Amino acid sequence: MNISRSKLTLGLVLVGLSLLSHPFIVRAQGLNNILRNIEQHAPLLQSARANADATKAGIELAKSQYWGNAQVFGQANHYNNAQEVSEKVPNDEDIYRSLDTHSISNWKVSGYLKLVVKNTDSTNKMEVDDLSLFFTKHVNKWFNPFVEAEIFAVPLWNSKKNTNLKDGNFIIERLYNDFQIEETQRLRIGKFLAPMGQWNLVHAAPLVWTVERPLTTTYSFSNYITGFEYGLELDPIRSSRLDIYWQPSNDFDPKPQSSHPRQYDMAGGLSWTLSDDLDSRSSLDFQYAKVKNSPRSRSSASFHKAIYSGNWSLDSQIIYTKISGDRLLKENWDGGAYFQVRYQFNTHWDNYFRVERFHRADNQIFTNSWLIGGRYRYQKFGNINIEFTHHMRIDGGNSILVSYSILFGQ
Repeated sequence: MNISRSKLTLGLVLVGLSLLSHPFIVRAQGLNNILRNIEQHAPLLQSARANADATKAGIELAKSQYWGNAQVFGQANHYNNAQEVSEKVPNDEDIYRSLDTHSISNWKVSGYLKLVVKNTDSTNKMEVDDLSLFFTKHVNKWFNPFVEAEIFAVPLWNSKKNTNLKDGNFIIERLYNDFQIEETQRLRIGKFLAPMGQWNLVHAAPLVWTVERPLTTTYSFSNYITGFEYGLELDPIRSSRLDIYWQPSNDFDPKPQSSHPRQYDMAGGLSWTLSDDLDSRSSLDFQYAKVKNSPRSRSSASFHKAIYSGNWSLDSQIIYTKISGDRLLKENWDGGAYFQVRYQFNTHWDNYFRVERFHRADNQIFTNSWLIGGRYRYQKFGNINIEFTHHMRIDGGNSILVSYSILFGQ
């Protein structure tokens, strides 16, 4: 069979082109196979995404709802023990927003009351230590106001002197709005609590272990910020987050210095919550603040750690504050630490013990104290506490305290 030279050349060219194009054809077929697989598995991928979202939502729901004892510093108990009840919640704002509260013009209204009877070496007294009302509203991602109005230190009876209800104090403790920029980002503007450890964020009497608050959690730094705070969620599973805040000027409606050692005209800081799940919480916190009407400035660093295991709960915080700008001070630092342990016997009763060592620059010596007490929870948000405190060194003396507290509006 005779084949012309031109046909032979054309045939060789076609064979060459087919050989050269073979890899591309194979790749195209492979790509088509991949696309078909994606289409086939798209429902599974969507289902997996939905399950992941549901798991995240479930974790957040568990943190805010699965707690019989309503205890922020409580422990994460195993679900298979009928006497163990989780007490872990993210923060008190979430509690107040989630309560089945009374409603006024679509505003949720709730609050708490703490009544205290205290016996010391020098006097006996009874007072309304705190009466707070919370007003919350959720409209959309841009309008989420939160207001807390508080009456505190209202004397009812004193063994050494006459009392007058007018001697109590009133402040707006919180007044802010949250802007939910994205799912993991939030901007808060107004007056809010400084994120320095956990106790300063959640200190309502029905939600904490003890009635007496450790000096470590309040004395050295600005407890309130009037300005803005940017919050970024880093890990939703472990509830890791970063908060950066700044107060450019004076406090709004500050507490009187009779109840708080100082006021501030500027403050700023950073809080890094490493974890805040059902087993533990830990955070690193930093703050710089300028004292009002004073040359002093205070630079604070704090570490908080809590562990929840079975019926046991452990909680501790350490803080160091460097004081600058005042050469008359013989000591240029404040600081200290506390450690407390709690054992929960059942859903109604638990006991706790705390030790604290704290140094104040104005006293130039350490204040040491220990506290032992018990708490009876007669309902979900109602407590009766009995505590004995022994102060050593400068404060001196002993005190016995009985308190009644309740979170209402639920």
